[in-house]
Amino acid sequence: MVSFIKQSPFFRPFVFTVAGIIVAQYIVAPFLPLLLVLALLLVALIFTIRLTRSLTLDLVWGLAFNTLCFVSGFALTQNARPLTEVPEFNSTVKFSVLIEKNEGVVNQKARYTARLFGVDSQRFENNVIKIRLIADSSLANWREGEMLYCMGTIRKIENRGNPGEFDYKTWANRKQIYYSAALTKESCSSMGYQKPFFLRVWISEIRDWLQKTFVSNGITDNQLAVLTALTTGDKATLDPELRSAFSTAGLMHVLAVSGLHIGIIYLILGWVVKPLVFFRMGKLFRVFIIIVFLWLYAFFTGMAPSVNRAVLMFSFLVVGEASGRRYASENALFASAFFLVVVDPNIIYEVGFQLSYLAVFGIFQFYKPIYNLFFFERSIPDKIWSLCALSLAAQLATTPISLFYFNQFPTYFLLSNLLIVPLVGFIMQGTVVFLAISFFEPAAKVLAWALNLMLKIMNNYTEWVAQLPASLLNGIYIDGVLLLGLYALILLIFSFLNNRSLKILQLSSLSLLLLLGYGIATRHWQWQQREIHVYRAMHNPVFIVEANQVHSLQTDTSVLVHDYISKLSSFYKANLTQASHFVVDNPVSVWDHHGEKILLTPRTRLAKTDTTLMQKVDFVVGRDGFVDNRGRWKKQW
Repeated sequence: MVSFIKQSPFFRPFVFTVAGIIVAQYIVAPFLPLLLVLALLLVALIFTIRLTRSLTLDLVWGLAFNTLCFVSGFALTQNARPLTEVPEFNSTVKFSVLIEKNEGVVNQKARYTARLFGVDSQRFENNVIKIRLIADSSLANWREGEMLYCMGTIRKIENRGNPGEFDYKTWANRKQIYYSAALTKESCSSMGYQKPFFLRVWISEIRDWLQKTFVSNGITDNQLAVLTALTTGDKATLDPELRSAFSTAGLMHVLAVSGLHIGIIYLILGWVVKPLVFFRMGKLFRVFIIIVFLWLYAFFTGMAPSVNRAVLMFSFLVVGEASGRRYASENALFASAFFLVVVDPNIIYEVGFQLSYLAVFGIFQFYKPIYNLFFFERSIPDKIWSLCALSLAAQLATTPISLFYFNQFPTYFLLSNLLIVPLVGFIMQGTVVFLAISFFEPAAKVLAWALNLMLKIMNNYTEWVAQLPASLLNGIYIDGVLLLGLYALILLIFSFLNNRSLKILQLSSLSLLLLLGYGIATRHWQWQQREIHVYRAMHNPVFIVEANQVHSLQTDTSVLVHDYISKLSSFYKANLTQASHFVVDNPVSVWDHHGEKILLTPRTRLAKTDTTLMQKVDFVVGRDGFVDNRGRWKKQW
């Protein structure tokens, strides 16, 4: 780990910038004074660099540089902070929007992201405010760049407030999306068309051409959906069961355009433009062409964090090779992360960003130690083991954070990657050749048949792996402390395997004991819990949580209690089980639980108005939470 950091001069800037971004989430400061601090730090850096080097000046320079990175991250976050207050509209209003992005169809509903320009007489000119539009896919076919004048109800994006649920409001606000509206085509009229940036038009036309070319040559159904995801990054048309199979088999990373796909594109581009090196200025043109086409492909696939990371790294690789200098992959990793964070500070909260960089970090750190565990003289077994070591290294680095977010582990990830990863390489290369010869129908048909066959093998094999016994381990919950502790333990163990240091072994053992102690203490605390949770659902399911068991009470049999218990498990970071379940006939019912009388009612804050009823029960549970028999508001979700 130490050698890794020493080889990466961008490591410190990245870490201190990220630290500033995280601190800025909790502290609000004016932007202009921060710019003044940055200017002073820059002057201090220039002053120390120009003076004669000494130990004292090196310390000053290091302190000033690290502070500059921290303040930069802090200032960038202040500037990118979502709006804290936006107006609320409670009735039907008239508003104008510009369609910016077609997000595809989900459950037969077309989704669009649009910029909101005005609501009734109110105009939004100083701030960028976006709205998510939802409409029936059979009626709405709006184009990107279309101006609409609509009438409907605009709602602020809010969380339900239930424990364990995804914080959708924060996620959307960081993308400047503050409202949502359900519309019909009849409720909107077109005011004109603002032609998007020519690259967007060009990419949209290429996407349409790709779809038509695939379909006209016999690639349809699930094969078409998977090939579309592989080439464009669009997973909207994937069948839910097939998507679940890829997730269970640990292969969702294959469908997300990332380093594997960019690497194949890079190799193909390098082969195509290789003859340029024999001409004057050919090397420079080669670098320019490769970088431009890589970034065009990144723009084509939606500029996802994994794509940006891969394209930036390969851009550094191309420049490094052209300059004739030694290429440091570790330096490129942190350099690309640093530049992405500077452009968009909120990107560090994207799960795709975290998983992508951790996977590559794991490959750089753990691949060689794992690969060196076994030696094969023959080429084929050696390549198989090399692929296994690569998958193990990436999985080891991403497992803790995957458990933190998704609470599951794909058991047969090694079996899945062993066939699918090489197969994806063949499919991607075959697709490029297919598109290049698509104008020659006989050859295109043959190649399309081969692609269709490989895609069927890929889908069938994925579904077979997903159906194996215990293919997915669910209900594995870890909190933030265990997350950091697991990463620290993994790094310490690999450091010991490299250095065989007794101190590192002792530190690893101590870390393991501390993690076990923390786990036991957390478990003991969970066994002492006895809390009531009221979920905001259609008819208020009520849960009593105690001793890792859930007693549930509901007035509507259509409510999926197990889904709510799963969310509670995520909230407590513990695998809760259902001990009892009661369905009551009357919306206003009294439940006797361990000698305590609990009144269930859909009426809001009933206990604050009916004092006589409060004297007969211990708790009153309503839509907004619950109160005890002394009228104190205990908990509200």
